[in-house]
Amino acid sequence: MNRIRIALLIIYVLLFILLRSIKMLIWAKTIGKDIYINAWYGELGNNLIQIVHAEYLSQKTGLTIHLPKHRYLNLEQSYRIHTISPSVPQDVDPGTTGLFLADLRSHPGEVSLRRELFRSFFYKYDISPFKPSLTEYRTLFQTKALPLISSRASQRVTDETLVIHMRSGDVFQKKPHPAYVQPPVSFYLKIIEEFNFTDILIVTQNDFRNPCIEHLKQLIPTVRVQASTLEDDISAILSARNLVTAFSTFSIALAFASTQIKQLYIPQLQVKKDYWRTLFWSPIFKLAFQSNDYNNQFESLDFTLYPIKIHNYVAIGDWKNNQAQRDLMIHHSREHLSF
Repeated sequence: MNRIRIALLIIYVLLFILLRSIKMLIWAKTIGKDIYINAWYGELGNNLIQIVHAEYLSQKTGLTIHLPKHRYLNLEQSYRIHTISPSVPQDVDPGTTGLFLADLRSHPGEVSLRRELFRSFFYKYDISPFKPSLTEYRTLFQTKALPLISSRASQRVTDETLVIHMRSGDVFQKKPHPAYVQPPVSFYLKIIEEFNFTDILIVTQNDFRNPCIEHLKQLIPTVRVQASTLEDDISAILSARNLVTAFSTFSIALAFASTQIKQLYIPQLQVKKDYWRTLFWSPIFKLAFQSNDYNNQFESLDFTLYPIKIHNYVAIGDWKNNQAQRDLMIHHSREHLSF
């Protein structure tokens, strides 16, 4: 019965996506209304992706973009700000199917705005049937997202520094999002040794819950750790010539916005067999798992991208933050990594 219910939900979601794709094609070919990001979904990395997707569609359709006010990004000089709330509540468990259903069914309460493109613009279906290439993502992040971010050159980062974004915080709470698996120590050691890095800066949150932080410091005492203000952490990542991302939209989005990046190392994880939600994730975030979507586009970028596959490890959709998984983060073998 549970499988039948899941199958029906998937069909329901796919029908919604088909209708949205048809609407998008009509908007692209005729005089439509405007583009509204209905609400900010998640944290800064997600929000930058939302803006880039809206900009991408604006270029395709010629429509004006309206955004809700943001607590960090400087939007007022570049965009029209709206105060419209979506009709469907946003406080849905992000690890459940209900998130997609709530997002797909979201619409403005005002009838006069029902013909607008009123969406989150985070998921793949929000921009379907279009799909940005990696170079289009790169251009949009640099020209549209970067000017909105407050940052400065970090004095802690040089040409030789390897900056590692190591996510901590909510993914290490009691009931974490099942998708947000973080890389093991073996992943970081492989990069450090393979590319002979000696100056290493970890950028993380100040709770230090990620067990890889302390273990890496024990193995390499010269490793520096930064857990500072959001602006300081953004500045360090944007200053990096050599950057290792977490399983996180935050560091991936900033990497594509960066004017300094030369070498980018991204962990690629396996997906749990029945974790179908990855089908709808933002196209650029598919770089973080073993997908073939962009494999033939890496050479078109103006920096070198190294996707590193992590085998025999916790799969996306199976993260529980239990002791066995935390132990595996420390003891996972480098033999199960491949470039």
